[in-house]
Amino acid sequence: MDLKQKLLMFAMCLLAYQGFSQGTLRGDFMMNSAFYIDDPRLGQYGTNTTQYKNEKSSAEAWMFLNYNVKGYDFNLRYDLFHNSPLLNPQEAYSAQGLPFFNVNKTFDNLTITVGSFYDQFGSGALFRAYENRVIGIDFAMQGVKLEYNYKDKLTFKAFTGKQKNRFEVYPEIVQGLNVEGGKFGKVSLTYGASVVKRTLDFEQDIQNDLVPAINAMPLDDRFIPNCNVYGGQAYGSVSIGNFSVNADLAMKSREAVYDFNQNLINKEGIYATAGASYSAKGFGISVLGKYSDHFAMRTNSRTQLSTILTGSVSFLAPLNRQNTYRLPARYSPAVQEIGEQGIQADLNYAINRKNVFNANYTYIIAPDIIDETLFREFFFTYQKKFTTKFKGVFGYQNILYNQKVYEGKSASVPNVNTHTPFVELTWKLKNKKSLRMEAHYLRTDEDLGDFAFGLVEFNIAPKYTFSISDMVNTKPNKLTRNPNVEEGELVHYPTFFFAFSHNQTRITAGYIKQVEGVVCTGGVCRLEPAFSGVRIGLTTNF
Repeated sequence: MDLKQKLLMFAMCLLAYQGFSQGTLRGDFMMNSAFYIDDPRLGQYGTNTTQYKNEKSSAEAWMFLNYNVKGYDFNLRYDLFHNSPLLNPQEAYSAQGLPFFNVNKTFDNLTITVGSFYDQFGSGALFRAYENRVIGIDFAMQGVKLEYNYKDKLTFKAFTGKQKNRFEVYPEIVQGLNVEGGKFGKVSLTYGASVVKRTLDFEQDIQNDLVPAINAMPLDDRFIPNCNVYGGQAYGSVSIGNFSVNADLAMKSREAVYDFNQNLINKEGIYATAGASYSAKGFGISVLGKYSDHFAMRTNSRTQLSTILTGSVSFLAPLNRQNTYRLPARYSPAVQEIGEQGIQADLNYAINRKNVFNANYTYIIAPDIIDETLFREFFFTYQKKFTTKFKGVFGYQNILYNQKVYEGKSASVPNVNTHTPFVELTWKLKNKKSLRMEAHYLRTDEDLGDFAFGLVEFNIAPKYTFSISDMVNTKPNKLTRNPNVEEGELVHYPTFFFAFSHNQTRITAGYIKQVEGVVCTGGVCRLEPAFSGVRIGLTTNF
């Protein structure tokens, strides 16, 4: 009987001893299913994964249970992956079990958690254990965590553990300590400091991995690898009236990492952000700067070029704005752990409640490649409330996007330059009904060429949502043209979507065709193949 089974048996015995009626049980359930329909018109990055050739369907499910009795919290989650591309779009992964479990109890001002846990220090730049099911992220830690509240002025957190790796754990040990406080009044002040240590597994990481790789290097480039890496972080913010400033600085000691040319080097890392904002009635402006150089706390730093969905101990927030419209969000930049620097500025101006303007600018370059732009965006919207029942959003976006860096394409591939106007219109109808429409057009000579997008969505609150949309490759690029598509032929990516909500339960179903590209959720991005088929989802709370 392994540790998870022992813990589950312990929890069941304790529940039986205490009496089920004395406690409170709550939980949630989520399930996604997909059925794959082959479509050669979607191209070489499209329906050529194993799901289309062999399995034809996939499913993922999560059930979380929490039982509270006499101040004790017992948490347990069951995960299921059947032929799933969620963790790696190029494979069909199947497994199921109990990867998340813990017991926690608060004694006066001290909370003790044993088992799995999620948490973060400050912004998460040094340590963040979190979950994002939509794109297959689960960075839970398994170990022991202590949290102490000192007179409601300071909060101390300390932990030791190993990071979850699907249904197992990585061999590396991670330990951390954080202290955070604040003062609120006419001058609002928050501050904190953290330290984190990661210890490599000597046999697996040092002897079997690093030593052979270093011995294969030229003699002048060799170095003695460090078994431990140490990171420190300090952060804070101050608000005085309408003005506020914030800063975040994190550094880590030398360790074996890859540089921009994928050469193994022994290098320290640094991450820094600084921002300022001013807001008044009808007006707001903010500026944020960022610099990072080979900073990423990972269970094993050499995994950073192969995947971003495993082994990450820290979370480096994206600098760019998070776009929600389909075509403006098509070229979203993934955070470069090896390094990036840039600036974002955002301006809001409201003439009145009916007329609001927003302008945003983002510019990102690589620290070691100063003359090469990674990403640049100009974004503008005008929100107009015509009547109490009719409103619209009108916008324009211009992007410069480095495909070589963000999508790993060859050096001969040019940067993508886009011009994207878009509009959204919303009508409130009678009897809790509403109608929403979107129209976008993305103009570019690079990548797959021009796209047009249109959507019509009808809502009957609070139960029903119906939508129809189509994304059309109106001018396919000759350099990437699919041989299965005739010259001058339009390529359609339609979606038919339905959602039903009742109390705490929501059911969704859709027939979807989706172009390949970078998909970003919560600031984390990954390159996904095209999709053709049916997706069904269910979420509920109890």
